[in-house]
Amino acid sequence: MVKIFDIKKWGICGMILAGVFFQCYSFKGVSIDSDVKTFSVNLFGNNVPSAPPTIQLTFSEKLREKVRNNTRLQMSNSESDLTFTGSVDEYSVIAVAPQPGVAAPFNQLKITVSVELVNTKNEKGGWKQAFGFQSNFDGSRSLLTVQDQLIKEISDKIVQDIFNKAFTENW
Repeated sequence: MVKIFDIKKWGICGMILAGVFFQCYSFKGVSIDSDVKTFSVNLFGNNVPSAPPTIQLTFSEKLREKVRNNTRLQMSNSESDLTFTGSVDEYSVIAVAPQPGVAAPFNQLKITVSVELVNTKNEKGGWKQAFGFQSNFDGSRSLLTVQDQLIKEISDKIVQDIFNKAFTENW
């Protein structure tokens, strides 16, 4: 009689595959080595005097929330497996498509942050990179009237890019 399913053989194969699979954590396209358990995000610096004084807190908190809500990692206030540090390096408003004698039809707010990730479990897993994004607004409006919304929009995009670099490209 031919055995169609050998439980012992398939059970062992299944255990091996499960072991290989669980060496890495993967969820929503996120992949994290199993030995990485904690993360921290240091308060971003602000190297641009013209930027709002709370902008570094905005980036720090958004990145903390993104990692906490989208990974299994525990936030740590002391030494951690992954440490993010960063600074706001550009905060500028420029007139876009200016025409002679006419005010620009729209302006553009551009924000750039520099981020470093230190991975204590794998030194090759660390990196430094600048991330930037810009958003346009009606040239007839004052920056102060749209600033909060633009910072939210831009910081959401930049934090997503930082997260993708940290958790989808290097593992």
